[in-house]
Amino acid sequence: MQDEQRLIIFRSFGKFFGLAGVRLGFVLGPRALIAQYRQRLGSWPLSAAALAIGTAAYQDVDWTAAMRMALREQATALDTVLARRGFSAIGACPLFRLIETDDAAALFERLARHAILTRPFDYDPRCCAWACPPTERRWIALMRRWLMIDLTAFLALVLDAAVGWPQPLYRRIGHPVGIFARIIAARERRWNVPSRSDGQRRMAGAVTVLILLGMAGGAGWMLQSLLVAIAGPWAWPLIAVLAWPGLAQRSLYDHVRPVADALERQDLPAARAAVGMIVGRDTTALDEAGVTRAAIESLAESFCDGVVAPLFWLLVLGLPGIWAYKAINTADSRFGTARSNGAPMVGLRPAPTMR
Repeated sequence: MQDEQRLIIFRSFGKFFGLAGVRLGFVLGPRALIAQYRQRLGSWPLSAAALAIGTAAYQDVDWTAAMRMALREQATALDTVLARRGFSAIGACPLFRLIETDDAAALFERLARHAILTRPFDYDPRCCAWACPPTERRWIALMRRWLMIDLTAFLALVLDAAVGWPQPLYRRIGHPVGIFARIIAARERRWNVPSRSDGQRRMAGAVTVLILLGMAGGAGWMLQSLLVAIAGPWAWPLIAVLAWPGLAQRSLYDHVRPVADALERQDLPAARAAVGMIVGRDTTALDEAGVTRAAIESLAESFCDGVVAPLFWLLVLGLPGIWAYKAINTADSRFGTARSNGAPMVGLRPAPTMR
């Protein structure tokens, strides 16, 4: 650089290469101006490690080129993730991306709950900055927490709507919920005996639910973690396959559709028989309006238990969430609970008592 040039260059080594913690930078300019900087700033201590790393990095031309390429690739990958969520990145710095949205503060809060930290700006509430994840592990976490879980839920819904739980598969291996039922039956035979007091039976019911939660949630967590470790960002189709049996929209359709068909044919006996398959009351005396109400009531309750609640917990916690919920729901249907005391958490019934 010539002394007569009116040019000053500031360069931060650590920030330029995305090396957090390496406090190293410099300024280039005409010698007279640099002398003024040196006089005003005085001694500026630098760590020996930062000097050694910076010196080695600038001497390694191949590393510098590879690092610049890697940063560009990370930025492009982040642009892709943001675009899938409807955001357009602003700026050309490869270390972070700036987005503008009307709900930047709400977006910051929502992402923070999923351990994804962004940078809001007090002076511009519409802006939010995203740092590019520096490692493949963090990319996997970003994809899983913010993008993959939506795709997982969508594919699980599609699979259930398309094929349900096929009868040949059911005849061969049963349904996963049957495992919970067998555990409950085994605990009931062992613990729900006349010699025990009501308090002991209640405690036995609570312990049974804890066993179910531990097994269902633990198995879901281990399987999900294993699939993410093996398949990375592409684990979501496999997770969807394991979540699919926890949904029941196709089963609801298959059971309620015959009622509607019979009513459309004005075949009341057939409609009564069909609705009798999905309700626990005597349907022989129901008129057309009664059959319709019974079918709608059963559909509404089962839609909550079989679709809305498990889908919610799949979105919130993934496989551990959906299967922990199915375990609780199975316990509720098996034990028989005092529903008037229940609070609708988890889509939940109250804590069961063995009776």
